[in-house]
Amino acid sequence: MNDIKEAGEIEKFEKRKKEIEKKYKNLNTERLRFLDQHIFRSMANLTFFFEYLAKYPILLDIYEDHVMELLGIDQPSSDKTPNNFIFDRFLNSIIRSSVTSKKLSLLNSMQYIIYQELINLSGSVLGDENLDIVSQDTYRPLYWIQILLKVSQTISDYKNKTTSNYKKRETIKRPVKF
Repeated sequence: MNDIKEAGEIEKFEKRKKEIEKKYKNLNTERLRFLDQHIFRSMANLTFFFEYLAKYPILLDIYEDHVMELLGIDQPSSDKTPNNFIFDRFLNSIIRSSVTSKKLSLLNSMQYIIYQELINLSGSVLGDENLDIVSQDTYRPLYWIQILLKVSQTISDYKNKTTSNYKKRETIKRPVKF
């Protein structure tokens, strides 16, 4: 009698497990569809748009006011603190939501772009005689980020090797390639 009762409970458990797995699969499919159709496409569209603005300066003349509005820079707000701009909020939310090694990779990328732009601007604005000073000062944060990134990656690699239940992320085929 006991065996029959246990078999019935096992059957119920297996049925419930399959239902949960099906719901999880459906949710995962919906999540990927949403990311593909909205988030990744939007990012690709914005990237394409800004690359063309950089490539063709005449477009920047046409779209500059709209770009400033999009980034929240020309908002008629009484609070013009840097954290009020949508662009700052966007970058802050990306950096704050990332894990350490990924956060450092993002910071490294942003700092390198800033470094390059400051070097380009300083030569034309301050003159070539000040280029070394600007280069050294702007390279220091980039250098520290790169050191922290290497240390973080070394620690992460060690943890991944020593963790037996480490699961590799599955490759997802996206309709938009960056």
